[in-house]
Amino acid sequence: MKRIKVIPALLTLVVTAAVILVLGQMRVRQAAASFRTEDAAMPGHATERLLDQLRSGDYHALYEATMAIQPSMDAESAYTDMVGSIIEKWGSDTLSVQCSAGACGLYAGDEYLAEIVLQETAGGWQAGLPLAGDRTAVVEVPAGEPLMIHGETVSRSLIIEENVPAANGFQFADESRVPRVDVYQLEGLLSEPAADDLVLVQDPITGHYLAGRPVTDENLKAEMIRDGELIASYPAQDASLGEVAAIAMTSSSWYQRYTTLQNYWFTAHRTHEFSNEQVLRAAYQNDDTIVAHVVFDYFADNGEVHRTWHIGYQMTFLNTADGWKVAGMEINNELNPNTVIPQ
Repeated sequence: MKRIKVIPALLTLVVTAAVILVLGQMRVRQAAASFRTEDAAMPGHATERLLDQLRSGDYHALYEATMAIQPSMDAESAYTDMVGSIIEKWGSDTLSVQCSAGACGLYAGDEYLAEIVLQETAGGWQAGLPLAGDRTAVVEVPAGEPLMIHGETVSRSLIIEENVPAANGFQFADESRVPRVDVYQLEGLLSEPAADDLVLVQDPITGHYLAGRPVTDENLKAEMIRDGELIASYPAQDASLGEVAAIAMTSSSWYQRYTTLQNYWFTAHRTHEFSNEQVLRAAYQNDDTIVAHVVFDYFADNGEVHRTWHIGYQMTFLNTADGWKVAGMEINNELNPNTVIPQ
């Protein structure tokens, strides 16, 4: 009588079942990965990512995605400020994406807010939120140099004046030293324009944006602050006119007016000090001309009365044989972040 070998048979069945189970799990994982890949490639995934960026406050990522699909001439700060105002007004929890007939929009409840643009890329669908404004900006660029925004050269058809004196050069005694610029007019902006590799310094008189290479020399910036504080010191009787003359282009119109200031009106004081000094922006308009926004606070105390002034200057410097001299001065205390602007 033969005995049936049960154990080897059972082992064979168990191994076979295990192999089938492992293969099944692999196929499930592969299918899940495939579904995830397909989901990432669908427009709906892109619009959900856009909503996540809005709800989490990741406006930088939203700006980058939008510029990659539909570039604008707006600076990132202008764009993110506008997005922030939308969130502040409507609240992130009210936002949704609604699509119809191939077009998508951002809504707060039933209120349409803005268009959503979609673009299919090798990595899947991307969504952006382009925002249009009604602002116009005039940008002065060193003559003959291109204006680049988001990697694209701005069309020279937008130039309204070519090879003309820069707006901040009107105080120069020697007109031949005024930087020459091409003047662009940019429309449909939210606020401040962008400019690749250039610093934009907004002139307080004309409102033009004066463009130039960034000033990175920290010693030079410290010199700008010292000059600004010295100019502020003379009206307060804390410096002499001769000291100011040493750092100025004395033939410039700003200095000629400055010498007529009467500084006896300022109350005698035993204590004064400067604080919160900053060079907010500084740009080379050419190799020998710098325009800068300089701010600081000035405190004075006479024992009975004490006060702090929040000061902001636009200063234009010319390079001379004796170093950088102040050739232009414009007061704009609203530049100072500590200034309270009446509503």
